Order: sequence, then structure tokens, then C-alpha cells
Amino acid sequence: MKMFFKKYSSQLAFWLIPPNLLLTGNFTNDSRDKKRTDKAKAQHELEVVNAMPTREITPAVAPIVKDPVHLIIEGAFIWWKPVLDGMETAVSGISDTSSSGSVSRGRVHKPKFDYEPGFKFGFGGFFDYDGWDIMSEFTYLAEEKVSSSVHRNAAKGLYSVYPISAGGIYTDAPVNSAQTQWKQAFYVVDLELGRKFFISRALTLRPNFGVKFACIKQSVNAEYGLLSGTLPLDATPAPSMASFDSDQKMWGVGVRAGLGTVWYFTKYLGLYGDVAASAIWSDFKSSTAEVNQPGSVTTFNTEEKTRAITPIFEISAGLRFQYWFDDNRCQFYAQGGWEQQVWTNFNHIPNQNLTRNGDFTLQGLTAKVGFAF
Repeated sequence: MKMFFKKYSSQLAFWLIPPNLLLTGNFTNDSRDKKRTDKAKAQHELEVVNAMPTREITPAVAPIVKDPVHLIIEGAFIWWKPVLDGMETAVSGISDTSSSGSVSRGRVHKPKFDYEPGFKFGFGGFFDYDGWDIMSEFTYLAEEKVSSSVHRNAAKGLYSVYPISAGGIYTDAPVNSAQTQWKQAFYVVDLELGRKFFISRALTLRPNFGVKFACIKQSVNAEYGLLSGTLPLDATPAPSMASFDSDQKMWGVGVRAGLGTVWYFTKYLGLYGDVAASAIWSDFKSSTAEVNQPGSVTTFNTEEKTRAITPIFEISAGLRFQYWFDDNRCQFYAQGGWEQQVWTNFNHIPNQNLTRNGDFTLQGLTAKVGFAF
């Protein structure tokens, strides 16, 4: 019997002793571990009930704040291309009264939108409360002034997109030439509250929400040299030129929310990607006037006031560098990348048919530097 016990004691222990005790080899230690587990579980349940954890779950990226607040100052150079949809002024590739045979392929003509410089200026601070920060940012895009012109090619023809009036009749008339001048002024302010924190050792997030303010002015002037003999004969005097002055002024305010991300290759270098969406209550005041020559006869003169919610979508991505100093209390950062914005259903400039519509888009380079101290 004694020999039997020695031979099979290990197998008996395996089947009779719980596995967790085999792993620890100590009943007392297992009891203590269970008590600690139960205590931690109870603490976690209490935190969930109180909805205010006592320990830091997502460490903040903000500089170490020993004073009531740390300041943030940043500036950016922007090189953006603004485009307002629905601003076509002339179209070729249409047979007119003097054309014969098949017409050659033409194209749609619109203002020659181009890249314009501007800047952003930001100011804010970190608070000594869970890493939260508040930021304000002003965006200015230089007043864009561009012009373009096109002349009729007999093989392609050329028509106005604006209906031209003569003798009480409005028509898309054949023209000899079309010239367009476009101007814009762009002012935007974003005010937001956010918190930047680590969700892994190499990835940070910054959810934020706040308010967006906007004031934008846009105008277009289209001048047409009319093709002789194509307008109604009873027009007195028969117009030889027609010009349209159109503009819209918009201001708005609304809620903005977004998310910023940075994926770090090293402590100092990473890729950033930001998205944001806004819904602003917008007030549009737009007008159009037509003046025909000779005689400077005003044949169309109207305005429209529109109040609507304007949805705005923003996205940007690029490379970010940051450097900590003064015992991690201060930070310098620089980043550069591509930014895009879509302001939906923004064109409210009227014409005789009240058919103008389109989005307002911006895209281009944004290069930013900043200090947190």
C-alpha cells in the first residue's frame, strides 16, 4: 500500500485538488488574491455608480499644469482654393443663328477660381482639471479677386447662362464675348472645448465641441457682348451689351464638434488626422441686377433673404512634430498637411429663373506652429 501511494500520489493530487491551487501551490495566497479581487471589483462597481473614477484611465497629453492654467498660442499659414458651385456664366458647343453644319465640342465657362493665401491664429489654455483645454481660432482668407474671359468661336458658338432681357423677353442669348470677375472675403471663428489623451502608447485622441461663427461675402460680375440680330427686333433700343452684378452676404453661428487624432512614430513625430462637423444657423442676403447698354437700362433688379441651417464638413491630415522642454511643462509643435471643407447648399444668388444652387468648397495647404507654456 505504501508503495502504491508513492507511485500514484501525483495523479491523485491532480484530480482531487482544484487547478487554481495547483498553480499557486498555496491555499493562503489564493484566499488573499480572492479578497483583493473582490475588493477591486467592489471599488470598480462603486466608481461606475458614481460615474467619476478615482484613478486616471486615459492620461492627458497636455503639459504638466502646476499653475491654474497654461496658455496655448498658435499660428498657421494657409494656401486654399475656394470654389462656389453653380457660378457658370457661359457655355460653348451650342449652334447659334450664324452657325452652319455640326458644332465643335465646347465647354462650360465659369470664374477662374485659384489658390489664395490666408492665415489662422489660435489662442487658448490647458486647465488643471483632467487635462481639459479651451481654444479659439480665427481664420482669414485673403480677398480673392479673379477674372476670366472667353470669345466666340464660329465653330463652337457661345451662349450666356444668365437669361438676358430684351423687349420684355428673357432668353439665353448667343454672345460674342463673356467676361467674369469674382470677389470673395472669408472670416471664420471657432471656439471649442476639448481634451487630448492617450488611448494607447502611440495613439492620441482629442474629442472637442464648441461654436462656429462665420461671415462670408461673395460677388460675381458677368458682362456679355451680344451677337447682333439674335435678340427680339422690338427691343428699343436694341441692346449691344448686358452686365450682371450679383452678390451674397452671409453670417451664421452654430454648434461644432470634432475629433483630432495623432499616431506617433516616435515621441516627437507622428501623423495627424482631424475631422469636424458643424450646423450653423445662416442668414443670407443676396441680390442680382441686370443693366443693358446702350442707355444703361436696368431690366432686372431683385434681392432674396434666406435663413437656413448650413451643414459644414471639415477634414485634414498631415505630419506633426512636437518637442517637450522645461521638465515637460512646455511644448513646441509644428504640423503641415492638406485641409478640405464643404459648406453645403451655399449658393443663394438669384437669377431670373431662381435656379442658382451649389456647395461652397475650400481645399489646400495648412502649415501651423504653436507653443504651450
